[in-house]
Amino acid sequence: MPAMVDPQITGPDYGQSRLTIDLAAIVANYQTLAKMGDAETAVVVKADAYGLGARYVTPALYEAGARTFFTAQLDEAIAVRQLYADVRIYVLNGIKPQEIPIAHTHNILPVLGSETQFKDWIEFHQAQQKLAQAALHVETGINRMALSAEALRQIAQTTPLDQFQPTLILSHLANADTADNPSNAEQLQRFTALEKIYPRCPRSLAASYGIYLGKAYHFDMVRAGIALYGGIKTFGKANAIQNAVTLDGYIMQVHSLEKGQKVGYGGTFIAPRNMKIAVLAVGYADGYARKLSNRAICHYNGVACSIIGRVSMDMITIDVSHIDTISEGETICLLGPNYDINAMAQDGETISYEILTSLGRRFVRVYSR
Repeated sequence: MPAMVDPQITGPDYGQSRLTIDLAAIVANYQTLAKMGDAETAVVVKADAYGLGARYVTPALYEAGARTFFTAQLDEAIAVRQLYADVRIYVLNGIKPQEIPIAHTHNILPVLGSETQFKDWIEFHQAQQKLAQAALHVETGINRMALSAEALRQIAQTTPLDQFQPTLILSHLANADTADNPSNAEQLQRFTALEKIYPRCPRSLAASYGIYLGKAYHFDMVRAGIALYGGIKTFGKANAIQNAVTLDGYIMQVHSLEKGQKVGYGGTFIAPRNMKIAVLAVGYADGYARKLSNRAICHYNGVACSIIGRVSMDMITIDVSHIDTISEGETICLLGPNYDINAMAQDGETISYEILTSLGRRFVRVYSR
């Protein structure tokens, strides 16, 4: 399939910078994760598939075999349902009272994380004289929105299975990205101890990083999220996860800089010698973080270049003194195989999740297969 430009985001190409999303890499990452154990590999497409465009990513994952999708909000879930009738869709944030009839109509299952949510969901279905089904999120150590173990026991003891059947019991690891953190084993022990409450119900503990902790953490289902999109480091092991995002910045100008001249707001970079710089049409309004000022690197035809001066709203400046021939109208790779979202996140003192979900809508977006 040829590359596709997203018409809902991108107008005519008037020299914008270009964001390429490699759908084949996302599919390959899904397949890599699916081979790591025997559990079902569900996929997380919340936040518009981590900012990369759910209306393109979701079909690619469906074609690869994914049949369970997780979103954060109901509107995201409805968008998936409009594409496919034969998938199971969970909403991680649960359900608001006014959303319950809509979720029911679209056959969307909430992940119930509070006793109030459970009560509202049950009462609606009792009034409809229908069996209620949903996932239950139980607390094991991250202490966000989740049912306590005692609340789970109360639900099991007081709500007959002909009124409510959980389709999934899940929890979430707080430190899965640190393999040797003792809290991982503690949460695993707490989660395992809950099996007797609903012994026949499928269970899920591991998201992307949790998959790499081993099969003991996989249970019946794993939830692949950031790893699908290339944003994971695998504890020093060979990383089979492929880069899925390339950002090419459009060069608006190339000009000379004399020794001693300052660059950008605040003059935070002072030229130590005569230099040549390129000005790119990318800034923090596009999700290129201000923290990357004077820190990040980029590549012109594979040759590393440095970001100099402060990142401003719409522009960044690059040292290209060592590049013999470079022209306005060309591009420089700001994000890609040579400098991926993990490297950018480290230089920007953030995480790959924030990098991806911040990438702006002013880029020409190209979807490559």
